[in-house]
Amino acid sequence: MEFLIKYPPNVRNRFRNTTVYLAVDLKLKTKDKRAIAIGGSAGSSVIVVDLLNDDVKKTLDHEYFHILDKSDDPKKDNSTWALANPHGMRDYTFLTSAEAVEHGSEFEPPIPPPGFARIYGKEGGPDEDQATIADRLLNPVLAGSITKRAMEDAVLRKKVEMETGCLFDPATGRFQRALTKEEYTARLRFRNFQYYSTWSRLPTGELTMDSDFWNAIADGKPKKFE
Repeated sequence: MEFLIKYPPNVRNRFRNTTVYLAVDLKLKTKDKRAIAIGGSAGSSVIVVDLLNDDVKKTLDHEYFHILDKSDDPKKDNSTWALANPHGMRDYTFLTSAEAVEHGSEFEPPIPPPGFARIYGKEGGPDEDQATIADRLLNPVLAGSITKRAMEDAVLRKKVEMETGCLFDPATGRFQRALTKEEYTARLRFRNFQYYSTWSRLPTGELTMDSDFWNAIADGKPKKFE
């Protein structure tokens, strides 16, 4: 897919065994569901996307995040991520997307709740919190809005730094530079790099999704990799 050229090769290679299916009027448990990401054995994965979705590319970024993050792994620990919220896990309406969809949580108000990229991130639990931030940060049309909000919203800013691995300057609304491992662990409480800040590192330790990468998307002009 052409839109994948915005991902550096070492990130894009992680999607190599992912099959994407396009569907019409996708349903899950009798509730509307825009897409599903399913991790499989031997590194193979499946994404099903509804063609009636209002933004298929944004949805693919969202589902690719779930694949990369192994969100369907029952052993995944979201406790450190939740520490970014003022009240931890209690700030989520539900703890899983399945619960949120079952209760009809698909409405998106024009103004997201503080600390979240979208209301679905708050209602769907930490995995959806992470993926909704990703689908905003990686979208050239929407990234500028989330970085603008991060200038005033300290909780959202911390989550953005967690995913990108870059220092965000609230005064300018720009990513300044990559965080060192020591800075990352001290500021964000993780023992090591997480999310795109580890997925995009070369064997030499160089961060390919660096501050310029994220700033370019926020400016509406994402880098293109062959």
